[in-house]
Amino acid sequence: MSLSEFFGNLSLFQILTSIVAFLTGIYTFYKSFLEKAKVSLYPGDSVNFVISRGGSVTKFHLRCNLVNNGTKAGTLHHLEALVHCPNGKIYRFFWKLFFEYTTGGTGVQKGTDPYPIAVMAKNSDLIFIEFEIGSGQQTPHWSPGQYEFQIMGWVNKENRSQKDNLKTVFHVEITNDVSSRFEQERPGGPNTRTRPNFRMEY
Repeated sequence: MSLSEFFGNLSLFQILTSIVAFLTGIYTFYKSFLEKAKVSLYPGDSVNFVISRGGSVTKFHLRCNLVNNGTKAGTLHHLEALVHCPNGKIYRFFWKLFFEYTTGGTGVQKGTDPYPIAVMAKNSDLIFIEFEIGSGQQTPHWSPGQYEFQIMGWVNKENRSQKDNLKTVFHVEITNDVSSRFEQERPGGPNTRTRPNFRMEY
């Protein structure tokens, strides 16, 4: 079948208009029904470790910016962190709570327990999360060296047994001074937050 038989007596302008309308319809259908949320996580410029009584470090605080570049809302249901140590060991940390800064910004306190976060289309959300190492794992020694932090999330997936669909990787360099501080510090209260000057690479 030739083009003239397919389009009949339509003019060139009418043919082009029909093609544009057809392509626009396909694009609109994709945006409305097929495109998924595009949520990304961007960590802040520092990792804040929590030194518990006795000097162990099993928690860390991370400021995160969730950005949704898609046309559909995305809901973050779960977050986990895999920390790859210089000695080859891997530790899994879980999303424990939201924290908030106290008046003056000199300390932090618990805000709420974890709950799903909805990020609207073409929007962003700033969150402050505490991660805690999973039960049954040894406490990391945090010896000097470079650590890889792999943050994994489940967007629009309530079941954590499903494959994660959000991932962010960054690196933290722990110096000899910071490592020594973890070993030597013995806070008097239940928790003390320390904020080393880490170098992070994306």
